[in-house]
Order: sequence, then structure tokens, then C-alpha cells
Amino acid sequence: SGDNSSLIGLGPLSPQSSCTSSGSEGRLDEASCRSLCSGMRDVPAWLKTLRLHKYSYLFTTMSYDEMLELTEDQLAEQGVTKGARHKLALSIVKLQQRFNTLINLEKDLIQPAREGSQPGAFSQGPALLVSTLDELNNILATPMKPSQENDTQDIPAQFTRVLGK
Repeated sequence: SGDNSSLIGLGPLSPQSSCTSSGSEGRLDEASCRSLCSGMRDVPAWLKTLRLHKYSYLFTTMSYDEMLELTEDQLAEQGVTKGARHKLALSIVKLQQRFNTLINLEKDLIQPAREGSQPGAFSQGPALLVSTLDELNNILATPMKPSQENDTQDIPAQFTRVLGK
């Protein structure tokens, strides 16, 4: 027990950011009080990049895995407009594909050149590196679970492997 927030470099919580708020601060404060380990901490920022942050409240009681399983029909039941729910559904599909995207980025970077022995990144020039960095930047702006030992689709670990290439 006790305040462990300083152990992870966050410092103590101020009364304004504590989870014992009066409730008058709005819906986003609930999302900011999530556990660092849930994978849901960055959902409000991700939704803001999609310009869908007004729907942050929908995710406050949802687990990471529940978010990844959301369908357009479920979003419709929650009153999400047609365009927004379609955009969210497409974005959730992209979240589901991140691990495979990272695997493919790693393969592209280590693929040997056909005519020589240089790694693929050097034989294909800076275009491959630029596109890889763009994709990594996009993935970094999405919510993700922290790395876990037995996770077969450990996105942070695979992200780190790609960076190591």
C-alpha cells in the first residue's frame, strides 16, 4: 500500500487529478484515472487524433479487449452517429492489425537485397525507412497494453524489435 506513483516517475497526484473528484470535471477525467496497466489510458488521446474524442465516455468502463471487439452495431446502440461509428470500426480493425503490421515492417527491414548482402533498408533507400518510421509513429499514437511475458501478440515488444533493426 501507499503512494507508488513516484516509483514510475509520475510524482504524487494533485487533488485536481485524483480519482476522488467531485464529478463536476467532466467525462474525460474518468478516463485519465485508469490504471497504467489496462491499455486504455491512451484511448482519449487516440480518439482525439481521430477527431472522435466526444465519444471518450463510451470507453471509460470498457476493457482493452472489449474495445478491440467493438462492432458498428454496438456503437449504434450507444448512439454513435453513422459516420463516427464507421470511422471507429475501421480504426479498431487497424488496432487489431498492428501486430501483423509490425511483423511485416520487421521483415521489410531485414529482407536481404536480391543482388547483394546489404539489408533491405539500405538497398531500398530512404523511402523504406521513411515509410517505416511513419507507420511506427502511427502505431505509437494508438492505445496498447503494456508488454506481457506470455502475450503472443505483444505489440510493445514487437515495436521494440522493429526499432532495433
